[in-house]
Amino acid sequence: MINRQVVLAAHPRGVPLAEDFSLVEAAAPKAGPGQMVVRNLYLSLEAAIRSWLDGTANYFEPIALGGAIRGPSIARVETSHLAGFEPGDLVFGLHHWEDYSLSDANTVLLRKLSPNPTLPLSWYAGALGGSGQTAYVGLHRIGRMKPGDTVVVSAAAGATGSMACQIANLEGCRVVGIVGSDEKAEVVRETLGAHAVINYRKEPDLVAALTRTCPEGVNVYFDNVGGT
Repeated sequence: MINRQVVLAAHPRGVPLAEDFSLVEAAAPKAGPGQMVVRNLYLSLEAAIRSWLDGTANYFEPIALGGAIRGPSIARVETSHLAGFEPGDLVFGLHHWEDYSLSDANTVLLRKLSPNPTLPLSWYAGALGGSGQTAYVGLHRIGRMKPGDTVVVSAAAGATGSMACQIANLEGCRVVGIVGSDEKAEVVRETLGAHAVINYRKEPDLVAALTRTCPEGVNVYFDNVGGT
């Protein structure tokens, strides 16, 4: 079988361009002892991938030039010599941008899925996957939000931020989103249900803007930025 792979052709400078990547073909991997081959069905485009393209290590090693782009995927097991996994099983794990990936017990995020057959499978790469779970756990287990709280979400139009806004809104909280453009502000307000939105690019003093927007203070801050 042929395995199509998206590989890193050049380290991006700023916004990644098409020429920073190449589509190559290789032989599909074969499963050895303790391994399985999975067929990738859906890929999750994560913000963390951007930093892996730069050639510098963070909590993962960078992607080498010529190496396949890594990222979370929903996949179906094709062949398996890994205990607990059988052909036909649906799994989630950190695989690569390719038709077929080799997986084993050390694969990051690897778990078996039991999807609701009435829902699109792709949802398990997004709203029911990492971004949705991150928002849900952060707000409930760490933020311990409750109805009536004021919840501020940075990067509110992003994958995790957009989920945090909707979850907090559904829980009866007052939601304030922080974004970087008027277009994002409209989406966060009109589609995601935020009660107020701050475009930080238009605010010379973000603290003053938050104080004005949240006169009774902030109960939970969901930080998707990790900086000023």
